[in-house]
Amino acid sequence: MQIAIQQRPGFEQRAVLLSERLSLPLLEQSQDHSSFSLILAYDERGLGISMPDSGAGAIRVDFLSGASRHRLRHGGGKNQQLAKAVGLDRKNFAPIVFDLTAGLGRDAFVMASLGAHVTLVERHPVVYELLNDGLARARLAADPQ
Repeated sequence: MQIAIQQRPGFEQRAVLLSERLSLPLLEQSQDHSSFSLILAYDERGLGISMPDSGAGAIRVDFLSGASRHRLRHGGGKNQQLAKAVGLDRKNFAPIVFDLTAGLGRDAFVMASLGAHVTLVERHPVVYELLNDGLARARLAADPQ
């Protein structure tokens, strides 16, 4: 699988740093990217990964809107299966959870939002960068939740 970092206007420096960190080729926006199966790029919504010319949008970690935001506000709370599995349905219990396959952080987000103390571990460097970007944007949000 060939992955490249695409530079976009206004995000050039971040793309260069990411390219160096991951040791992946750096492409200018106008440069041909058809030989790559995946493209990582920053834009105003954060870091995303997409398949070139697929027409599908980029996959990104976003705890501030969409499904994550809806789940936070209207989810099943401590009655969710995941919450029950780690003991969050018990009164006055805040478990320490190690999510050793963090992925895009969806399960960790649910557990943390319900009071668990969560440590995430992700070994794939590209997935780690996507998750790290989403967490950084969430930390900067005006909403403390």
